[in-house]
Amino acid sequence: MITRDKFQLFADSSYRIANYYERYNRFWSRVHTMDFILRRGETLRRYWQSDSGRVYIQREKVNLSNPNPYWAGNAATLDTMFNRPPYGPKSWVTPSNGGSVNSTGMGVLLYNPDLTTAADYRDGIFIDSNMVHTASGPVLAQNGTGYVIFRTYSPYIIIGKANNVVDKNDDADGAKVQYVTQGQTSVKISTNFGYVWQDLEQGTNLNAAKDITVQCYGRHEYFIKFEFTGTAGAAGLSGFGTETWLSVAPMSLPRLAQGTNTISYKTGDVKGENTVPIRFPVLLSDSGQTNSMIFNRSGTYNPFSLQNKLVGSMVFKITAPSTGKFKWVTLGASVVSGWNQTRTYTFSASSDNSSYQTVFNFSPEPPWYRHWQGHKDGTVDLPGYGNVLYARYSCATTSGHGINRIMVHAAYEDTVFPASDPVMVSYHYTENGVDREYSFSAFNDTARSLSIAGAVVNKYIDISNPASGSTGVKKKPEQIQKGGLDIEIWPNPFNPAVIITITNYPPRLTLGEAGEFQITNMELKIFNTQGKLVQDLTPGIRHSIPWDASDQPSGMYVIRAMVNGKILTKPCMLLK
Repeated sequence: MITRDKFQLFADSSYRIANYYERYNRFWSRVHTMDFILRRGETLRRYWQSDSGRVYIQREKVNLSNPNPYWAGNAATLDTMFNRPPYGPKSWVTPSNGGSVNSTGMGVLLYNPDLTTAADYRDGIFIDSNMVHTASGPVLAQNGTGYVIFRTYSPYIIIGKANNVVDKNDDADGAKVQYVTQGQTSVKISTNFGYVWQDLEQGTNLNAAKDITVQCYGRHEYFIKFEFTGTAGAAGLSGFGTETWLSVAPMSLPRLAQGTNTISYKTGDVKGENTVPIRFPVLLSDSGQTNSMIFNRSGTYNPFSLQNKLVGSMVFKITAPSTGKFKWVTLGASVVSGWNQTRTYTFSASSDNSSYQTVFNFSPEPPWYRHWQGHKDGTVDLPGYGNVLYARYSCATTSGHGINRIMVHAAYEDTVFPASDPVMVSYHYTENGVDREYSFSAFNDTARSLSIAGAVVNKYIDISNPASGSTGVKKKPEQIQKGGLDIEIWPNPFNPAVIITITNYPPRLTLGEAGEFQITNMELKIFNTQGKLVQDLTPGIRHSIPWDASDQPSGMYVIRAMVNGKILTKPCMLLK
């Protein structure tokens, strides 16, 4: 039996854990390991049982070339246990490593946005440049080059199906991407927050599916970048989707049982805000990745050291999209604590790399930390921060100090496109051997009751944010008419920005002085309910354009578009 307060321990960073200290090495006590956000068209499916063959083993345990003898023999032992019937990952239940039946959970993130819908495109991308949305998807806005970056993030580790356990280079079916492009395209992947990019493919009019398990193994996220080259409107993205398999502990799933079940879900982070999580992927045992991400460093850094990987100071720069504002951050680390000596570590944050606020000081002392490894993390709010955050980890350079694992988890608010969509939750289970499904819309903490008379076997849960064009909770953005000229508004109501898209119209394009195509047969203006012009969006107009109403009062506004002499109007509501 596990009580609610222990669930809170795993899920809620603000929860105080004074009653749960461990005598020796402590696991993360207040990390945000369950935070995630679903884009339109994205589903998290969480299973109670692995399909066997999926496993994650720490990098050090499979790196047989590691010069530190501490890891000797681990890889061979794990390989033997993994391949012992029943095939797959098992629990450690005996000193002889016999292992029980496959007992690990797993999950999968499925992302299939409707790129023909402006709302899905804007909600799904991490950042873009020189791109404009059209009815067929995003294309180059001006002559030259442009790009679109999608970020797939999971609070759970990405895992693939293993063949040779000690060789992760033959793993597959853990992360896959598919896409359709027009024009000259270069496709790239990054697993360290865009600091280093690897080429996946280059060519014209691409239509491909790629297995990227090897690149993503053991990570929590990856970026896919599409770079386009050509004239305005001639190159772009028509289709995109990802499939990402995860290691999800089954104990964290709220399961159904025979009898009466009371179910409630609500969205928002632990502070009740609609933020986007960032888990900055620092892995000190990977020198290539770490060195590319360091903003500043002093002291020594040895990725192969067991106890003293970092002795000194490291600074990392984390950048959110330009519309983001960091709200809070958790910094954590595993450090050398020693058996009989007190050592001091300082972890701090800054918005400008000059004035740092201390997140916490850590001085592990006996008898609480009578082990060579201590674990600690802390959380602070970040008032006044923009889209840039600096995180600094430091310790004395005297003998016996060392930082060996780093965790940075931040949350930012998108001030223009806030995360506010409801989700659909679907339980899939069997009752007396018959397949059942129970689904509901989850947008608050409303309690629901489900009575099940027969014997229950839980299979999986789908937590989804449907694409705008799909059936389910999320409907297509409002349109003023069907089959003809349309105005799409998303979101509506909104605060403080809205995306306005004109669809099903033949644009007249002329070549501007800078070599870019300009729309010359449409004007777009915003009026208040008294008929006063609030803003003219015609200059620089595109097929899809945002309107930021931060300086306007709450109330009703009217969007007026004139296309080839035909006038369309649509109301929208600003709620602050």
